[in-house]
Amino acid sequence: MSSAVVVGCGVSGLSVGIRLLEAGISTEIWTREPAGATTSSVAAAFWYPYKALPESLVLSWAATTYEELMHLAFVADTGVAIRETLEFFTEPAADPWWSSAVPRFGRPQRSDLPSKYRDAYLFPSPVAEMPLYLGYLERRFRSMGGTIALRSLRSVPEAFDGHDIVVNCTGLGARELVGDTSMVPIRGQIVRVSQVGIDRMLLDLHGREGIAHVVPR
Repeated sequence: MSSAVVVGCGVSGLSVGIRLLEAGISTEIWTREPAGATTSSVAAAFWYPYKALPESLVLSWAATTYEELMHLAFVADTGVAIRETLEFFTEPAADPWWSSAVPRFGRPQRSDLPSKYRDAYLFPSPVAEMPLYLGYLERRFRSMGGTIALRSLRSVPEAFDGHDIVVNCTGLGARELVGDTSMVPIRGQIVRVSQVGIDRMLLDLHGREGIAHVVPR
């Protein structure tokens, strides 16, 4: 029986661990920090496929992820919810390359847009409350027989000792683990405020004044 080590216990590490177990591969996660202390735990965490190549593969992955998260929105204690999403544009915009991944992709009426915007996308999107979602993933991973060890890895070959597969899900930690100096943190600003009845996710990713989003919890 094949065995695997997943390095990192954020959302990618836990998700990969679950998929490996589902494929019949004995899997353990090695992590320097528990899931609740990873960068994933403070992520805005909404579905949106950023442009990467090869586009055909990214579109397939995005569609599969969308379908899975939409399903989890109806499973108790996952922390996933479905939010109607508006993405605004100051100029007319063509349909996005990922629109086929969203069965109910559309556009609002121009009269419904704030005055500074000329176009928008309208679509349902899954949003995850990350501390809850990470807890769900960890419980699911452990219930399938996966194990999690708090340990630091000095080099990738160390993980191959006794394992057939090693998956690097260290995120920012890849800078140290594999010497990837192109991996750098980019700092944004997140303001958390009390929920006052906002039920739509609002995205302004193209404005001249910078990127902004409102993610209702």
